[in-house]
Amino acid sequence: AAQGVGLVDIEYGAMAFGHLKAMREGEFWAKTLKRTAIIIALGIFFHWFPFGHMGEAGWAWKPLGEVRIPGVLQRIGLCYFFAAVAARYLDVRGLVVLSVALLAGYWALLLATAPPELALTKLGNIGNAVDRAVFGLPHLYHKDYDFDPEGLPGTLPAIVNVIFGYLAGVYARRHGATRQVAVRYLGFGIALVVAALALNPFFPIGKKLWTSSFVLLTCGIDLVVLAGLITWVDLARHRFGVRFFEIFGRNPIFIYIFAIILDRAVNALPVGSEHNFWKWLSKD
Repeated sequence: AAQGVGLVDIEYGAMAFGHLKAMREGEFWAKTLKRTAIIIALGIFFHWFPFGHMGEAGWAWKPLGEVRIPGVLQRIGLCYFFAAVAARYLDVRGLVVLSVALLAGYWALLLATAPPELALTKLGNIGNAVDRAVFGLPHLYHKDYDFDPEGLPGTLPAIVNVIFGYLAGVYARRHGATRQVAVRYLGFGIALVVAALALNPFFPIGKKLWTSSFVLLTCGIDLVVLAGLITWVDLARHRFGVRFFEIFGRNPIFIYIFAIILDRAVNALPVGSEHNFWKWLSKD
């Protein structure tokens, strides 16, 4: 769960400091489209990496027709694009209204397009059907009964994670790291967590479908954590360990990509009869 939530909220909450509204029209669209395209392309590229596997007959290339198209980076790219456009053209009230519409609309979409017993299941929800129709089964995630947890419909509520991060950044930028900001972050965060728990019986908290209640829960937790960080670092002036986490906070996508490269490269190493380093390492 930390992959999607952490990267979306931390990396793109920083849009608040990107002066989106101050850019010229052409500059905004050029930068937004370029960044979106790069993130999505990296996601697809690293699903193909390391381009094949070692089998009994030797090295075999992985066909492009079997490369997964949806993914964590791809969803982040789409969320960034739509949230950036919304942040440029809407004010705070407009962004809040859009967030409510996306969360309520996604809830209604799932419940209105499938029988109640299937609407919130991985294989029975409308998102699964949309992803198979748009991408094709060979291009989806195959380790969970061919259900892709980063598909297109689930991207709609995930956009709200970015918008919430942006709004939190705007508020901090306007008011500074003050006790009042920390208290309000804490209060609003707790309110979102309570709302998620109250909504859970009707629209269960679930990362796989990225449900609206899951968005409220993760955004609420983020705000509580931010309140704690402001209190600990900015108000109490504690600096121990700050540099370590600051490096990760400023480079989440690079670190995520490096982790993918390391994992795939190590797994491609033929070791003994297992043809998989991790399986060989975990043997007794």
